[in-house]
Amino acid sequence: MDLELKDLKDAEVFNLMNDMVYITDLESHEILFANDAVHRFLGSPKNLLGMTCSVLTLGEERHCGRCPAETLGAMRETRCYNPLLKRFIYAKTRIISLGGKPVQLVVSFDVSNIEQEKQELATALQAQEVLVSSIRLLHETTDINHAYDLILKNIGEDLSADRTYTFILKKGLFYNTHEWCAQGIESRKEARCVVAPQLIKRWLPIFKENKCVVLEDISALRSTHPEEYDLLHAQNIRTYIAAPIHHHDKVAGFIGVDNPPLEKMKNIAPLLLSLAYYISARRVMLEHTAMLESMSYQDRMTGAGNRNAFIRTTEQLERSFSGHSIGIAYFDLNGLKEINDTHGHKYGDKAIIAFARLLHDTFPPEAIFRIGGDEFVVLCIDESEAHLKEKISHIKENLRKHSPFSVSIGVAWENKPKSIRALIEQADQRMYTEKESFHKFGK
Repeated sequence: MDLELKDLKDAEVFNLMNDMVYITDLESHEILFANDAVHRFLGSPKNLLGMTCSVLTLGEERHCGRCPAETLGAMRETRCYNPLLKRFIYAKTRIISLGGKPVQLVVSFDVSNIEQEKQELATALQAQEVLVSSIRLLHETTDINHAYDLILKNIGEDLSADRTYTFILKKGLFYNTHEWCAQGIESRKEARCVVAPQLIKRWLPIFKENKCVVLEDISALRSTHPEEYDLLHAQNIRTYIAAPIHHHDKVAGFIGVDNPPLEKMKNIAPLLLSLAYYISARRVMLEHTAMLESMSYQDRMTGAGNRNAFIRTTEQLERSFSGHSIGIAYFDLNGLKEINDTHGHKYGDKAIIAFARLLHDTFPPEAIFRIGGDEFVVLCIDESEAHLKEKISHIKENLRKHSPFSVSIGVAWENKPKSIRALIEQADQRMYTEKESFHKFGK
């Protein structure tokens, strides 16, 4: 049976309800009745009678054109955000009879908590997707700098921010190393943005505790922290969040997000802290990888490339090098065994280190290899034969004047060699010929 009211006095029964109830005219859309709950939600005894229902749906009085022509007893449901109440409303509408005239009865329920929970869940799920995607980029992208750029882009776009970036601590200052900007937002990285620690001194204790700096409205800093406010305000920052990047338990930088929406800030902090952790772990892993790389291909005593590095380099040259000149110089210290036997191995090591230093003063570091206890090889690419021989003469003269030992040297040079290995063997053989001469004649 359809609901029927004789007059508006009968509608006062709706004042007993805690949910908002109002009645509107179907043609003029004027509010004919609003129960006490409507006024409680509005927070004022404002008289709504005579205003259009758009005041309660759109937050202002204007014709919205939403109400379709309906017959007596027709029902519909709507869910929307009410800007006047600043609440999410679920409304059930029914066409009833008021004194024989069809009108619209609206019962509204406040579902803001439910909508907020739904939004927070959606934002949290979105943040998890960004985190998983970012971790994958960190581990699968070979160029770590490119990975950082892609991660900042993902964060910025998914969080609807203006700008995302990293600052890394170098020599006592924070440098803007990577950045993503939304369309129309000016880049700060291009201006080589640098931040002194004293400008963000309030943040550092927070960072040390591995917490985020969260600013929902920077205007609150104007009187309490004017320097910090000026720093952010100059960059058109209104809302802000930053998460620390640690390296060996020390603050090494931070990830920053400019102007994220307030409704997303609750879930940004866990995302940024997790992401900063993985960035820190990646930095440590790269550091260890570089250390292992150095140990695998570098002679620790002299700083020259070791035998592994020499083999790797010559194989690369053999596979891909053509159309250039290559010079090979083999060096072998004479009488090192006698030096060790007479003065001890420490003195012999000093002799090896001294000779390596002479090579480093003469040739590029990447061209020098220590392939044995007292054997060194130098690979010279695109260097004339005359220039190579001039450097060899310089080394011989330096040893003659300043060193208690001599060196046997074998040199081979060829323009566009067909075989790198053959050229190396040629230099090796010439070095041994000179070595035999030294043992035979003592020179």
